[in-house]
Amino acid sequence: MAQTKNDYQAITGLRRAYIAVMKEDTQEAVSYDTVHEIDSVKTFGVSPESSLNKAYAGNRQVQVAQSNSGATFNMTFHSLPDAIREAIQGETRGEDGITRSNSESVSPYLGIIAEFTKEDGSSRFVGLTKAILTPASEEAQTKEDSVEFGEIALEGEASDRLFDGERKLTKNSKDEDFDFSVLSNLVFLNDTKAQG
Repeated sequence: MAQTKNDYQAITGLRRAYIAVMKEDTQEAVSYDTVHEIDSVKTFGVSPESSLNKAYAGNRQVQVAQSNSGATFNMTFHSLPDAIREAIQGETRGEDGITRSNSESVSPYLGIIAEFTKEDGSSRFVGLTKAILTPASEEAQTKEDSVEFGEIALEGEASDRLFDGERKLTKNSKDEDFDFSVLSNLVFLNDTKAQG
């Protein structure tokens, strides 16, 4: 397939993210809770974890094998609604309205899709089917002469889903067969309406 000048489009921004808590992941079934669309995402990055292992024979290297073992990822948000922040970090809110996090709090697995924007106005979607976060730190600093906005920084690990072995899925909106609902259905196994 011949490449054209329009095929070389740089990533220029990050429009939104979709996040849902995974409720179940077994070889028989997988399910997610409500998918939340969040437009306050500032950064998103995925780094595959892999290593190259060398085999030697006859006083020389004769083979190289690659092993893949998940991925690390990070996200920052300008802000998040408390209910979503609590859900993705495994915190609980009591009847008294106080959010609790203790030694029994466990972050749930998540499904995530991030929408990267390109210079021609198209998008590249990156989906993770099973990701888990380390709890975010809470930081602030005193206000001085100008306002400095804080952010919510999250890091975590992505792994293969038990149900079908999927980990990372990508799709470009310029592809002839692009349909956001197809990608969303693969990540969240739901019927999210199409995005343009």
